[in-house]
Amino acid sequence: MKIPSAAAITGWATILVTGLSPFGPAIYDALSEDEDSFLFEYEYKKNPVVEWNRQINAALKRLDESVKSADDLPKSLVRKLTRELALNTPTLAAWADLKAFDSMQVRVTNISKRDLNNIRVQFLGCVGYDSHSTYPDSMASQESAEALRKLADPVTVSYRKLTRSTPDVSHNAYVTFFGQDASNCKPQVFADLENGKSALGKFVKIDEYLQQRRSERYRWERIFDITFKLGLLGFGLFLYFQVKSLKSRRGQVGANPSINTDAAR
Repeated sequence: MKIPSAAAITGWATILVTGLSPFGPAIYDALSEDEDSFLFEYEYKKNPVVEWNRQINAALKRLDESVKSADDLPKSLVRKLTRELALNTPTLAAWADLKAFDSMQVRVTNISKRDLNNIRVQFLGCVGYDSHSTYPDSMASQESAEALRKLADPVTVSYRKLTRSTPDVSHNAYVTFFGQDASNCKPQVFADLENGKSALGKFVKIDEYLQQRRSERYRWERIFDITFKLGLLGFGLFLYFQVKSLKSRRGQVGANPSINTDAAR
C-alpha cells in the first residue's frame, strides 16, 4: 500500500477544512448547547405611592415655608390642600395608573433549543400578596388573584409556555408580584423541559450573559471566515505547485527519451 505524500495529505486536509468552513456557525450552534436551559433575574420596585408622597410632602413643605405674610397664600389653604392630597392619595394613584404596592418583577429567558412548559416563579420572601401580572402573554398564568390571596406566603405564579430560542433571538417572559413588601424577596424559577424533567433556572444578569454568548459566537464566525479564506489560498497554492511539478516531470521525460525506452523494456 502506497503511503500518500505529505503534499497530498496537506492538500486533501485543506480541501476538507475549506469545504466545512462555511458550515462552521451551524456546527458551532449544534455543539454549543448550554448546560442551563433558561435564565432568570429579578428587579425590586419600591411602592411608587410612597415615593410620590415623599415628593409631595417635600413640595408642600417648601410651599408652606414660602408663605411669609397674610398677603400671600393663606396658610390655612395650604394646610387644607395638604390634607386633601393626603386623603386622596389612593385615588390620585389609581388615576395615574400606579399600583400602590411594592413589586418584584422576574424576567425568564429561554436559551435552549427546546420549549419551556409550566414555568413556575416562587416569590420567596415576598409579603402580603395582592395581585400579579404576566407579559407578553397576559393570560399565561393559571392562578387567580383571588385564590392566591387566600394562601400563605410565599406564593407561586405560573407561566404557561416560553418558545425555544434561535441563535439570534431569545424569548422572554415577565412575571410580576404586587404586594405589601417585596424588598426581601428572592424568587426561584422552575420549568418543565420537553423530556418531562423539571429544571431550576440560572440566576444571572441576563443581558450581560447574552452579550457574552453573542461575542463568543461572533469570534468563532470570524475564525471560520478566516479559515475559509486561508483554505482557498492554500488550495490555490497547492494546485499551482502540483501543476508546476507535473510540467517539470513532463519536461524531464521529453529531454531524456531513454527514460521512455527503459520504461518500455
